[in-house]
Amino acid sequence: MGTFPRATLTKVRVGKQEFMDPEMAVQFGPDRIIIDIGMSVTKIPHSEIKIIEFFITDESPIKLLQINTSGKLPETSNLAPFYDPTPNSSGARKITLYSNSASSIFLDFCTKLKKTDRIRVTTMTLFVYPFKSSAKSKSIAVRQQDVGRLDDDEFLNDTLIELGLKYVHTKIECSNKIRAAETYIFNSFFYERLISGSSKESIISYDAVKSWTNKVDLFSMKYIIVPIHESMHWYLAVIVNPHLLLREEPPSSTRNSPMIDSSDSTSPSEQVTNGESADDPDATKSRRSSTSSTLEDPESLMDQLQKRGKTELSSPSRRSTRNTPAVPIDVEENTMILVMDSLGGQHSSVFRTLRAYLQQELLARKNITKFLGPKEVLAKYATKAPKQENYCDCGLYLLHYAEMFLKYPKQLSNSIVNKTDGTTFWELSRLPKKRQDYRDLVAELMAQFKVYQEQMAAIKP
Repeated sequence: MGTFPRATLTKVRVGKQEFMDPEMAVQFGPDRIIIDIGMSVTKIPHSEIKIIEFFITDESPIKLLQINTSGKLPETSNLAPFYDPTPNSSGARKITLYSNSASSIFLDFCTKLKKTDRIRVTTMTLFVYPFKSSAKSKSIAVRQQDVGRLDDDEFLNDTLIELGLKYVHTKIECSNKIRAAETYIFNSFFYERLISGSSKESIISYDAVKSWTNKVDLFSMKYIIVPIHESMHWYLAVIVNPHLLLREEPPSSTRNSPMIDSSDSTSPSEQVTNGESADDPDATKSRRSSTSSTLEDPESLMDQLQKRGKTELSSPSRRSTRNTPAVPIDVEENTMILVMDSLGGQHSSVFRTLRAYLQQELLARKNITKFLGPKEVLAKYATKAPKQENYCDCGLYLLHYAEMFLKYPKQLSNSIVNKTDGTTFWELSRLPKKRQDYRDLVAELMAQFKVYQEQMAAIKP
C-alpha cells in the first residue's frame, strides 16, 4: 500500500454489512484515501469525498471515521454492492471505519481536507430547546452537526438524547402534569461523572455530582430517568419510587413474601428470592460494596450489613419457599431500579452504583444513614423490552423506552418486574419510524424557533 500514512482497522461497516479482518487498513494518500479490507482495495479520490467526520470518545479507544462521497464506489470494490450515496436509495450512505490506531493520523488527514471545505465543522446553532430557558428546564443548543446524527446509519449524540428526553418530558406535562412533576431526568453526562473517580475505596464519585441536585429533592420524585452511555452504546436506567426510601422499613411484602415459583419456566437469572432480584447477579456482593462509598459512620453500616448477611444466609425461609407459588411484587410499594437495553446487555454494576448514589443522597439531603441493598432497592432487567435490529439505533430505543415508560409507568413496571406481557405498552409499531419522527421534530422546532425569535425581536424596545 505504499509509504503513505497508514492506520490499521478493526472493522469496516457499510450499512448493515460488516467487514472484519486482522489485515485491514486505511492509507491516506495526498490525493486519495485507500481502504484495504483484504479481498479488495477501494480508492476514493479526495475530490469525490463529500463529507468526512471523525469521532474520538472518552469511553472507548476506538476512533470512527465516516465518509460520504459524491458518487458510487468503483465496481471493483467489494464495498460497492452495499453503498449508494444517492438520497432515498436502498444502499448505505456512509462508510464507517473503526480503528484503534493513533488519533494523530486521522486528525492530520481531516485537517488537510478541512482546507477544501469537505469536512463538516459548522457549529451554527439552529435552535435551542426549550425556547426559553428556566431554572426548571435549561435550554439545550442544537447545532448543524447534531442534526446530521439523525441521518441513516448514524449514532445519536448526547445533544440529541438531551433534546429527546426534554421533549418527552414536555409531552408528559401536556397530558399528565402530576406525573411530569414527579419525574426527574438526569443529564446524559450524569452517570459518566458519577463513576469517573470510582476506586477500590468508593464505587462512586458522589462529590462530582452532589451539586447537580442542589435545587431538586429526588426523594419527592416517583421516577428518575438516567440515560447511560458506555462503550459507544446508549441504554436506560429508571429509578422507581425513590420517595419510598424515606420510610423507616421496607414494605412487609418485600420482606416476607415468597418470590420463587418452582413451576416458573424462567431461568434462575430471572427469578427473585426473598426480595432479592437475581437479575442483579451481584446482589449479595453489592451489600458489601455499596457501603464503600464514604459515609459518616461506615463501621456501623458494615456491622449491620454483616449481621444481616449472616442472618439471611442461615435463614430457612429460602429453602422452605422453594415450592411456594410466586407472589407478584407490588410495584407501587417498592423502590426499584429498572434497566432497559436494546442489545439486551447485563449491567449489574449499574444497580450497585445507583444504590450507592441514593444512599449518599439520603445522607447528604435528609441526614439519613440507611443501608440500601437488593432488598431495599429491587433490581430488574427489562428482558422483554424491544431490541434493536441494527448497530446504530440504541439512542432512538433509549428515547422510546423513556417515552413509553412515562406514558405507561405502572403497566411497564409490572411487566418488567413480574415478567408479564407488556407488548401493547411498548407500542412497537412506532419504532421503525422513530428516526424519521425525530427528523420531523427537529424541522418543526427549527421553524417554531424562528417564529419565536421574530416575536421576541418585535417586542423589544
